[in-house]
Amino acid sequence: PGVAFVATNGRGPVWMIDPAAAAEVAVIPVPGQPGAVAVRPDGERVYVTLPGDLSSLPAVILQDGGSNAVAVIDPTVDPPAVTTIPVQSRPTGIVASPDGRWVYVANTRGVSVSVIDARTNTVASTFSTRSFPIGLALSADGQRLYVAQPLDFSVGVYDAGSHTQVGGVRDSGHAMVAVAL
Repeated sequence: PGVAFVATNGRGPVWMIDPAAAAEVAVIPVPGQPGAVAVRPDGERVYVTLPGDLSSLPAVILQDGGSNAVAVIDPTVDPPAVTTIPVQSRPTGIVASPDGRWVYVANTRGVSVSVIDARTNTVASTFSTRSFPIGLALSADGQRLYVAQPLDFSVGVYDAGSHTQVGGVRDSGHAMVAVAL
């Protein structure tokens, strides 16, 4: 990989680093407190949730905050350009589809997932989840979206095309906050 992008929550910027050289390439200011990062597979756009302070999980779930937006970074220009896309309340998790067409955003306080069309950088749709979503992952083929829902003690499995829940796993007593495939 050419570069990595690192979010620094707490009014911090997004760092673009060269992992091979262990060197900073750029420090990119974003309008809010960055949370999670997703990079489009072609590397031409970087999506950063702006959830506000992430130091307390109960506060993230139960209190309004953040900017209700996703920052979009264009790292192909110098300095990198930043725009925003409005989404629902407290965007936390984010994942880009393997084909680069869609970006999924977990809106924790909105109890929903926003689907961003990565060609136009607009919200194409938003769908409700069973409980407060935080972490997201996509199957390798982009057909299944996995949604960590800590207050429901579950990971919901959604059809990425129809946005309907097709399965899930529950574990009473354990707040599931992240998921990766």
